[in-house]
Amino acid sequence: MPKDDGMSFYERVTDYKVIKEWEAGGYKCATLYTHNGTTVNLRIPIRTPEEEKKISENITEAITEFMFPGVDLSNTYMEIKR
Repeated sequence: MPKDDGMSFYERVTDYKVIKEWEAGGYKCATLYTHNGTTVNLRIPIRTPEEEKKISENITEAITEFMFPGVDLSNTYMEIKR
């Protein structure tokens, strides 16, 4: 169980310093230093908008099938609200 440092979750995840950023092998990479002294290395794939759209479609289809297994929703109107 992590100790309570008095910071909210939002404060913990936004309190970092970027040490280094670079691109390598189709990834955006970064090294971060967090509020508690942890060093984090990130790799984020670089994708085209078309690839991002296809991934979003696949995720939406998988979640819909998980929530409504075996139900045909092909003629159903759905709206996403933020």
